[in-house]
Amino acid sequence: MVQEMKEECGSLNVEDYRLFAMALTQRYISPLKEELSTDFLSAFMDKQGPKKFSRRAFNALPEPEKEKLRDAIRDFHDRMLDVFQKVPAKLMLVMRNLNTIRAVIKVPVLYIFVSSFSAFSGYSLLSLPFYYNGVSVVTQ
Repeated sequence: MVQEMKEECGSLNVEDYRLFAMALTQRYISPLKEELSTDFLSAFMDKQGPKKFSRRAFNALPEPEKEKLRDAIRDFHDRMLDVFQKVPAKLMLVMRNLNTIRAVIKVPVLYIFVSSFSAFSGYSLLSLPFYYNGVSVVTQ
């Protein structure tokens, strides 16, 4: 599955498949075992995401480790910006609209279909006849 994700990201000109998947799903995705040695931030994460880490815990770290953590965060930020810049513009529009559609509709619908249809076709959400359990979700 990871190899397929790498191939799909390659077709989108995105090099970092893991960060792309994190941006798309808006969830933490832990690195593979072979990536753990190069990912300093993984020491502060578990499978669900960040471990509890307070300012007090950060201040208790030795100075070299604090600097290493700051560098790792800067690197993560730069890599994430690189992913966003390489994603095609229409796909970026779809990704930006996912949360809005989830918040507005509040029912389990095919929000990826709705947002991608809107982004690629230029249609308004109000012009889509979409039904959930026989009830029109988008009224006109």
